[in-house]
Amino acid sequence: MQEQRFDQLTRRLSTATSRRQALKILAGAVVGGLFAGRASGAAATTCKGIGEACSGRLPWECCTRFCGPDGVCGCPFGLESCGGVCHLPCLSGAVRDANCRCSCPPGTTFCLDDCSNLQQGTVINPNSPPERQLVTNCGHCGFTCGPGLICHGGDCCAGPGGICTAIGLGSNCCTGECSATGKCCSQLTQQCSAASDCCQPGAVCGPGNTCCVQDGQVCSSSEECCNRVCNPATG
Repeated sequence: MQEQRFDQLTRRLSTATSRRQALKILAGAVVGGLFAGRASGAAATTCKGIGEACSGRLPWECCTRFCGPDGVCGCPFGLESCGGVCHLPCLSGAVRDANCRCSCPPGTTFCLDDCSNLQQGTVINPNSPPERQLVTNCGHCGFTCGPGLICHGGDCCAGPGGICTAIGLGSNCCTGECSATGKCCSQLTQQCSAASDCCQPGAVCGPGNTCCVQDGQVCSSSEECCNRVCNPATG
């Protein structure tokens, strides 16, 4: 029956007296469903899967309705192929498993819109100077450390060279100690410089890049004093 209708259409087109009349005949055929049945049948039974070659001439040639510029059926822009099906991309940091499901890598937790390591946190503004950077998802999703602090082992603390709030071991330094100038140091030493002042509490960086105590401070030997004179009477 479909073939007979197609033959009739061919004869009508051959006897059309003008281009306008031919277009009217074709429009009537589309409305009448002559081509719709053939197109839907092709789409349902012969569409090509992801990875198969395509010409791009027919919209239903690929089951995904997308023939890539390389002539291969694939997923439309913005979607990813997995298991022969198009999927939305995984969120930041997530990976797709063998079952095409998105999940966070081991050691990370899904927080709001990405996978975060709660032991290290996630820097919100990495392009800012270190003293202004903010780290979120520290220890818990959404928990944010103050400016200049880092996340170490799930706790907010001051990193090497960061500003600390107490002298010695009882400070907010992640590791090491807090120097006399309020800077976190991995180790307090006798050697110092303007860029790395890690003197013992009560000492300053003196001549020759050596830590020393100033006049009026407690000393036990002349080598400890910046002026190299320790007064036994005043200590």
